[in-house]
Amino acid sequence: MCDSEIEMSAQVSAVRSLTADVFELELECEREMNALPGQFVNVSVPGFFLRRPFAVARHDGRRIAVIVAKVGTGTRALADIQVGAEVALLGPLGNGFDAAAAGERPVLVGGGTGVPPIMFLARALLDAGARPIVALGFRTGEAVFGAGELEAAGCEVRLATQDGSAGTRGLVTDVLDDGATHVYACGPDPMLRAVKTWAGERSVSASLSLEAHMGCGFGACLGCKVDTARGPKRVCVEGPVFDAGEVLIDQPEVQVRLRTNENPAPASLETAVELAGVGLKNPVIAASGTFGFGAEFAALWDINEIGSFSFKGTTLAPRAGNPTPRVADAPGGMLNAIGLANPGVEAVVAQELPRIASYFDGPVMANVAGFSLEEYAQVAAAFNRSEQVAWLEVNISCPNVHAGGATFADTPESAAAVCRAIREVTDTPIIMKLAPASPMAQVAQACEAEGAAGVSLINTFVGMRFDRRTGAPILSNGTGGVSGPGVLPMALRAVYEVSRSVNIPVVGIGGVMSADDVIEMMQAGAAAVQVGTASLLNPYACRDIARELPEAMRRYGITSLANINNR
Repeated sequence: MCDSEIEMSAQVSAVRSLTADVFELELECEREMNALPGQFVNVSVPGFFLRRPFAVARHDGRRIAVIVAKVGTGTRALADIQVGAEVALLGPLGNGFDAAAAGERPVLVGGGTGVPPIMFLARALLDAGARPIVALGFRTGEAVFGAGELEAAGCEVRLATQDGSAGTRGLVTDVLDDGATHVYACGPDPMLRAVKTWAGERSVSASLSLEAHMGCGFGACLGCKVDTARGPKRVCVEGPVFDAGEVLIDQPEVQVRLRTNENPAPASLETAVELAGVGLKNPVIAASGTFGFGAEFAALWDINEIGSFSFKGTTLAPRAGNPTPRVADAPGGMLNAIGLANPGVEAVVAQELPRIASYFDGPVMANVAGFSLEEYAQVAAAFNRSEQVAWLEVNISCPNVHAGGATFADTPESAAAVCRAIREVTDTPIIMKLAPASPMAQVAQACEAEGAAGVSLINTFVGMRFDRRTGAPILSNGTGGVSGPGVLPMALRAVYEVSRSVNIPVVGIGGVMSADDVIEMMQAGAAAVQVGTASLLNPYACRDIARELPEAMRRYGITSLANINNR
């Protein structure tokens, strides 16, 4: 056994814009990296758990360059990185191109962000005395990069764009001609399939470099599988370069594809949505427990920019909440065990609601909590006195004092009983807030049958942290609710499943930190989206998300949030 060190740190030495959406990141590594054309590095992105794989575009001793397209939140975050910043990376990784297969007339084909490894290979072949023909394909002339640099280096460059704004109008295979001794290609799946077909019809050998979503980048997670004639292979280890005759990319079920920013910009944008018959200017709702009664935020910015907010969970009697400490840090978020601290429903109706009316013009959501059916009904009835309360969001994660402390969210029957008790005392639309530990689809169906106008989910998960010095729980309550960006995937799954099990709207909650997260939550099936923990980290989070929604819609070709799944 021997150690093979692939992990290293690197300093950003230059950031160069190549097009509006593509930039080059030059990295000075802590030691020399002997990368080959076609190999890649897996780069850490500040604020993201998974690294991002990028083909090496240039290599000179300790200095390498990668080319990045801004197509997702991670790559857009990299676009903001500053010269001098430190990043961690793994590399070089993967199986590179075999330059010895080039022959006398090698043809190199690159499409979109599949161009970088082709640039590296072209220079290597030039250094070896070959005169490669390089065919580059892009959607538009504005997207072209690398062509001038390769021409200056001595390559014969042939350019194709789909709209004809640069080079030949058409596909990259339209600029290829017979006589190639070997074809090297990297780009999106449709291009690689076309290149494979072109080479096969001419009995020319070809090497294809695939791109895939990766986890570890060194083969352990099996996250980047591709089917081949010899069985499943890992793109990160046996690839990314495969013999064209071996890899089965012509199979429609294979989805190893390069993400590109190809959504057309919509002509007009509509952020307005409707929730249980009530219109909202946008789907952003500040979540209960993270926005107080709005006053702290209204002192900083005009909270009328958001659709609504769900104010502090309200009980029949005033509550001081749990002893401190009642918040704790956690990987991917935080824990809280506030204990429903609030002034009681009479004070909320008499004092807080008139204050809210002075700084917020829109409809608000009253968060209702209780420890018995009678308490829920009494709190709900008290809000009948306010015209500004458009919905009652009912927190059924409270323990039922008549059921040994089990929460009302635990069973469809107990949740339905709460909904029924409230429905009997109010005509205000009821939004039942579901707990992730419950059978949420069944609970939602039971509540719908009792007249709920909607459901919101997910409430927090239950978790713990321990003080390693004492061995005692950090929170005075022992357990607390887990929230933050780490719960987003679970929340998306819950919203997706519940929204397909009922005919009432779903309000998505859990891990939402950005306008992109709002888009994704609505794609899962949410009619509106609550933003919670983000407001505790950044008091302007809801405002910023609401302002950024139009740009996110443009980015993904969405014209209307109310009809998001129809674009």
